[in-house]
Amino acid sequence: MSPAHKKLRFRKEKRERFAPVRFLRVVIVLGLVFALGFAALRLFEEWQRRVWISGSRLTVVVARPDPTIYSYSPATSTLTIIEIPKTTQVEASGGYGKWLAGSLWQLGGDEGKRLPAGRQGGDLLSTSLEKAFGLPVDGWIDERGEVLFEQRILSIPSVLGIVGQRTNLTVFDRLNIILATSGVGIADRRSIDLVTTGIVKKTQLSDGLEAYVPVPDKAKTVFEVLRDEAVFAEGKTLLVVNTTSKQGIGGDVARVAGALGVKVVGTQTA
Repeated sequence: MSPAHKKLRFRKEKRERFAPVRFLRVVIVLGLVFALGFAALRLFEEWQRRVWISGSRLTVVVARPDPTIYSYSPATSTLTIIEIPKTTQVEASGGYGKWLAGSLWQLGGDEGKRLPAGRQGGDLLSTSLEKAFGLPVDGWIDERGEVLFEQRILSIPSVLGIVGQRTNLTVFDRLNIILATSGVGIADRRSIDLVTTGIVKKTQLSDGLEAYVPVPDKAKTVFEVLRDEAVFAEGKTLLVVNTTSKQGIGGDVARVAGALGVKVVGTQTA
């Protein structure tokens, strides 16, 4: 065999020997490209469905045993904290009747088993409290979400707090909450006690249990401090027209819109 033939044969054997290695490299590269593309798509979707609109007030309910509302105003850099006694009786949205506030999260989980875990619970909790107190609630999160609103220096534990919770807040929302509220000092963290302010009053239920019930007129007055300054500055007016067969829903919408900062000029039925 001539030297030229030997050289060609050697090259052929070399190509055959390294062909599986090349194929494996191509597969790995394509896999990495696919994984990065999928991750980028998921991040884009998270960005698109974020709840917090930049510059506006954000109000979130944390599903603690006593549901707690956190309302942050970027205009004043203040955080308002409202703890709702778990024995507060409210009308559950969705036609479920009257329930205690501390039971709404679990009620939603029981009734919404076909939905993602906790999703219905969060929706039911936030919309029921919104209706009961006339207070706009943008987001909801399970009880672990309390870590997002703590006063602290940004750390690994707080960063880990942006993942794993059941919530309608995106990863971007939760990260922004940490960055915005971690620097709010004690003087700018204000609590509203529903009992002492008269927003809820004590009553006795038909089964003998002592509970609280909301006082809508009082809530409307006290919660004026939680209006969204960005919305209020626009000076918009609103006429609410109730086209449903349910009585009183127009007034409920008007209360929420008024608390948000919109001037409601009237309600009608059509």
